[in-house]
Amino acid sequence: MYRVVLLVTLSILSIEATNPSDKESKIVEYKNDNDGLGNYFFRYVTSNGITRQETARLINSGQSDEHIAVEGFYSYKDVDGVLYTVYYKADTNGYQTTTTSRPRLDEGFLEPPIPGVPDSVVASLLGK
Repeated sequence: MYRVVLLVTLSILSIEATNPSDKESKIVEYKNDNDGLGNYFFRYVTSNGITRQETARLINSGQSDEHIAVEGFYSYKDVDGVLYTVYYKADTNGYQTTTTSRPRLDEGFLEPPIPGVPDSVVASLLGK
């Protein structure tokens, strides 16, 4: 019984141990375009470094195989300053994700990486 109470207490404390700036974070960038037909784009960035972006396209409109293809990413910085980015795609092939992580660089964080571009290429372009 004591183990259960201890585990529940530790779980609650770990949930509460979020980055203090998370509670005060604000949305610093927001964009939302939706044509009402299944095509949309949205993006937001928060003051604590969270970014989310998603695009959807209506494919084969009016046909029997009509569907929406969605792709996007979200990124966040962990408590150690590492930027994590999760790319996702959902279409007729299912839901697929790819995750990358980037360490903190001298004066800030890298923006979400471009899929398919090796970290070494991005670093060399930034002069690192």
